[in-house]
Amino acid sequence: MKSHIYRVIAAASVLLPALAFAHPGHDETATFMSGFLHPLLGLDHMLAALAVGLLAAQRKSIGRWALPASFVLAMLAAFIVAREMPAWPAAEMLVAISLIGLGAAYFLGGRVPLLGAIVVTLFGAVHGYVHGIELPGEGNWIVYALGLALATAFAHALGVSIGTRVDPRIRLAAKVAAVMIASAGAALLGMQLAG
Repeated sequence: MKSHIYRVIAAASVLLPALAFAHPGHDETATFMSGFLHPLLGLDHMLAALAVGLLAAQRKSIGRWALPASFVLAMLAAFIVAREMPAWPAAEMLVAISLIGLGAAYFLGGRVPLLGAIVVTLFGAVHGYVHGIELPGEGNWIVYALGLALATAFAHALGVSIGTRVDPRIRLAAKVAAVMIASAGAALLGMQLAG
């Protein structure tokens, strides 16, 4: 059984980086649907949002939704600011680092302290900045941002749902997913540093 899990992790670690750079949902026009699809089909953004949900699931029910909310709010604020800023090449490296950090944080199983919440918020801002500089030139950026926020919140909720399951098989799958998220981030970072 364990050898099968390691094979799945190894295969996913090899395949995920190529998919993570594929950013479907870049239409010529900024619409609600293109904003909604962008983080769901851009695997690096989807994995980060899923990891935030997994981390939030480790918190007590009272503060569980504060972490995803801070990620989404920081993402939206940075999205708005990025529309007026030049592209920063290192931003994609920070996206890769966010995957490493978020995946590792869940895998290590610690509750997210205040410092961790600040880091997650900063990662949300990085993702928002990248979404903002990738914004299509035509259309309505406000409805695009609403689609973006809704899809990200959906991915957070999925992570919380998976992370709160008590079934040991689901918990193992969540740990495997965290390793895959961190591995994808490490591979993305390596590819960016090499290229």
